[in-house]
Amino acid sequence: MATRLSDFLVQDGALPAETVRVAVARQIVYGGALDTALLEMEALAEETIWRELSHASGLPIPDPDLVQSSNPTATAEFDVIRSEYCRAVPVGRRGGRLQLLCGEPIEREALQNTSAELAVDLELYVVPEVRLKMARQRVYGQPMPPRFIPLLGRVLGPESARRWAETNANMPANLNALVPIARADNRETALVVASVVDDRIEALCRLAADIHASGRIRALQELRERVQHPLVRELAAAFRADAAGDSPDRALGAVVGITELRDRLAVPTLVDLVDAKDRELATAAREALIEITKQDFGKRTRRWRSWLAEHGEEPRMEWLFAGLGHRLPEIRFSSSEELWKITGDYFGYNYEAPKREREEARHRWRTWWRDSWWLDHRQDP
Repeated sequence: MATRLSDFLVQDGALPAETVRVAVARQIVYGGALDTALLEMEALAEETIWRELSHASGLPIPDPDLVQSSNPTATAEFDVIRSEYCRAVPVGRRGGRLQLLCGEPIEREALQNTSAELAVDLELYVVPEVRLKMARQRVYGQPMPPRFIPLLGRVLGPESARRWAETNANMPANLNALVPIARADNRETALVVASVVDDRIEALCRLAADIHASGRIRALQELRERVQHPLVRELAAAFRADAAGDSPDRALGAVVGITELRDRLAVPTLVDLVDAKDRELATAAREALIEITKQDFGKRTRRWRSWLAEHGEEPRMEWLFAGLGHRLPEIRFSSSEELWKITGDYFGYNYEAPKREREEARHRWRTWWRDSWWLDHRQDP
């Protein structure tokens, strides 16, 4: 049975026990893997972390070419949902085995279940968490959480990190992971792969614009990561126009789209709809306002307008941080989940914790966001 990394680091003499305790404490506060905390502390070189991860997990270190590779067939079998469930990213196939990069701690039970479900043997390799995040962005188009961006310079070197950032900064959502279709022979899965970025975004926008399409919500969720793209901006503007239009059905479909895109520009229109005669539309507008603003004033349009006048010019990140302190636990929870998806960590925040603990964690989280060097280059969600 594999030993915990923290224990192995001490037993192997890689680090003093006190340094490991400090790293574990950092991990508890900021979340993520222990190897990430060690890299942030500059306690170990990455090559040493690779070696210790392999010793502790019992898994081999992958060849450099495998770390940088991707395989459409592997991605088709092992989609992004399985990737998050197993804490692993597919990068290739060898013989009848699916090759996966895994983060520590290894999700052995999840991997065993997935192997049985797919009826395929898995060939597992261990990598530091920052490498796993890089692979997930390359394979699935999931943007790397901001916390890991400063680590790129340490693991790649400044020049290589700059080239990687330029290559991957505007990587489109990977439709390979989104739109699997069966080939005519029904023996393997094919993937819809567009040749250029605009074609990919356009395909998602067409799907998102169809209020009756079964894959609409998933397409909207992917487009949420591309809200600055001109086609997505056009789609959002069309939703705002439809929401303010005379057709309740089109307005309802538009409000759903606005909600999934988290379109802050639609807030004034949504406020006008919270007391609409159509109950379903009014309810949807209120739910959209809650999701976007992380506030809840019910159907009281005056309260909504007052809040908007006071906070409407703030970046939406400030709305999310304010939501962490809301009186309603469900709003605190949704705020923390959305912030986690953006930053990659909870910073010790628990929506059910006592107020003092929540406020301390919120302060840590917000301070980290504001003080990070890459803040000026981030788009407001």
